[in-house]
Amino acid sequence: MNTAIRNRATANRRPLHLALLLCPALLLAGCQSTAQVGSTTSGQNPQAMPPVASAQSAQPVKPVVAPAPAVTLGTPWNMPASFNGTLPCADCEGIATHLILLASHTYVLQETYLGIESHTTTQVGSWRYEDYRVLLDNPQRKLGYAVTSNHTLHQLDQDGQPIDSKQNYSLTLNQGDEDNALPLKGIFSYQGDIAVLKECSSGKVFQLTATPEALNLQNMYKKLQGKDKEALLAEVSGLLGSGDKGQDVLDIEHVQKLTTAGKCQ
Repeated sequence: MNTAIRNRATANRRPLHLALLLCPALLLAGCQSTAQVGSTTSGQNPQAMPPVASAQSAQPVKPVVAPAPAVTLGTPWNMPASFNGTLPCADCEGIATHLILLASHTYVLQETYLGIESHTTTQVGSWRYEDYRVLLDNPQRKLGYAVTSNHTLHQLDQDGQPIDSKQNYSLTLNQGDEDNALPLKGIFSYQGDIAVLKECSSGKVFQLTATPEALNLQNMYKKLQGKDKEALLAEVSGLLGSGDKGQDVLDIEHVQKLTTAGKCQ
């Protein structure tokens, strides 16, 4: 399942700054970028963008960090937390469900409908914890889970009540780290000199850390936009985490597509 969660020490998160694009020999030769805009088609695995070929380009090193400090937010688990399970489905073989809860109260819900026409949906939004329930705030879909143990969530009905059924509506806490890339689509731009991705479905803003692929994305952005620096539509995959000030951060692992659309479609 394409899901992602990573524990990190908040003090060592390094944001991606516009200044990383500057070449050390700028006055002698100028910066050159050979990054290409990549794309994938439906049914194909996303391919990582090629590294910047210029020997003068900055070469960021992904920092080695210790596990993030435990954050509970009043819940029975440390944050971030992720849950897995296959829930009943009326017209398919089951819904493979993965729920990620971040300390910033951002959630990512990924559901894969199993069967002949299998497909996956991703939902991003805000969550809250009250009365031993995890409630997902989304105007288009009301969804919540009862905390039935320190390791289990049980899906609630549309009225926030337990589902009376012999079928299994439970999600189980993952004990280990997840390290698979989560696909996200959003607007790539800058807040000051910090590169960010504004996720299309929720408007949530993820600050980009200084990974090699994030630098490639930044170079492609510069190549496409020149001096205008307008927002671009990006399709990426990466790992979620929390920054030193509790902000949502994204470690980009692959860049699938970058277009000049400038808005979510």
